[in-house]
Amino acid sequence: MNHAFDGYDDLVWSLTAANQRLLQGPLQVWMQTHGLSGFEPFGLQMAWAAEPEPLDEARVLRRTPYQSRQAATDLLRSLADKGLLLPADDGYRLSDAGHAALDEMQAMVLDTLGRRPSFDGAERLAALLRRQVEACLQGGIDAHALAGSRRLDPGDAAPVWARIRRYLGDLASYRDDAHIAAWKPYDVTGPQWEAFSHVWGRKVWGDPVHTAAEAAEKLGFRGFDTAAMQSGLDALVARGWLEADGDTYRLSSRGLQIREAAEEATEQHFFGPWDLSPAEVEELTGLLKAAKATLDA
Repeated sequence: MNHAFDGYDDLVWSLTAANQRLLQGPLQVWMQTHGLSGFEPFGLQMAWAAEPEPLDEARVLRRTPYQSRQAATDLLRSLADKGLLLPADDGYRLSDAGHAALDEMQAMVLDTLGRRPSFDGAERLAALLRRQVEACLQGGIDAHALAGSRRLDPGDAAPVWARIRRYLGDLASYRDDAHIAAWKPYDVTGPQWEAFSHVWGRKVWGDPVHTAAEAAEKLGFRGFDTAAMQSGLDALVARGWLEADGDTYRLSSRGLQIREAAEEATEQHFFGPWDLSPAEVEELTGLLKAAKATLDA
């Protein structure tokens, strides 16, 4: 199998959202207990995934290349201020309190998902997903996000829902790797690419953006203000990827060609390693639907 199969994205997003709704309450309690907000839980998980190496700004930006270096620095310092990371000469490491918080989160996830009823084919779904995860580890691109996600594996003895959730998370991380591999050859920064994608308006969350101010409002959590967004978008105008009409931006024909080619490359990188037969694609589709129906019941 070397191409997308119809409906995969919609099925996985809906199943992931259903899982998230189930865990939202317990996760909020956990975050409040430890004074966490925003991307701080993800920062803790990045520190865990980096072990035994320290987590520094460069590693954060390798995993999330769309944010500013200052935002990465602020994330690490905030977690250190909360006592969950300890400064080291070469970055930050999890403190005992940080390890304890992550252990608590993992136990909460296992307990919550362990109480969910299973469904016929759940173990088969887990096996099919794990097989694709293992194939993607040999996919030939830099699988940094996937490798980090794998560090969070709950183990073979975990409840089947926890394993399904992890494998879906692994594949979502590999999708990030696939997309980064798709746009890196264009010699563009991560923030420029993200803003460009949101002007395009497809395969992104929320509504498209048309101005630097709209981009800053939507993507400001990355650490960039309107002036920085305008500078990045104007650089893409100069390259012929965008056209500007006053303060409004839109993709040029060249920009549209580039963005669509990058999306196709993302699909090729992502699905290229998958080893499902046509019958197994149909089986996986049905099992994902059954999983979603069970969570919605």
